Amino acid sequence: MPIVVTPAGDQTKDTEVSDSTYRGLVSQVESGQATSVTPREPDADDKMSLWDVVDGTQMRPIPMSTAMVMLRALVSKCSACTWTTAYHGQVAQHVVQVREFADKHKRARLKPVMQGRDAYMQCTGCGELFNVRKGIPDKHLRRMKAEGETHTFAIQEVVMRRYSQIQGQIIELGRMDAAPALKRSVAGANR
Repeated sequence: MPIVVTPAGDQTKDTEVSDSTYRGLVSQVESGQATSVTPREPDADDKMSLWDVVDGTQMRPIPMSTAMVMLRALVSKCSACTWTTAYHGQVAQHVVQVREFADKHKRARLKPVMQGRDAYMQCTGCGELFNVRKGIPDKHLRRMKAEGETHTFAIQEVVMRRYSQIQGQIIELGRMDAAPALKRSVAGANR
């Protein structure tokens, strides 16, 4: 079970909590109800907790040697969303794909489909089937259209470190315009 460091007057106190309580504390931090949760494991001297700066989540403590390797990990990130890749130059391909999906979904609608005794909704833009009762089909259409709108302006490929020891610390190593690669890919497609 996780051990959490809690303030106790001028000092701190280690409190052992259940996994579900720990997840609840982390969600309080994510929602802004609490300022921080400091996890500590019994052998925390040789472990470290890292932050994923792309999605803003904190990892459970991992061995120090693994953390040191992960702190060096580089990713290329789309400046319009949280999409990442380990390979340079793929952000332009991502942008092309998102724009194509957005074009397919401009006039898309949901149509009911029966498969056996089960009812589904099918997106006319991509053909994907969704369970009717979960509200996911509408979210799918909204997300596809919204992603197309966010990927219409100048998009950059941001080269950055994926993990950090400090929450919110983003270590950018460079930015490149994804537009030249987009122009090449469009020109190549028109040949």
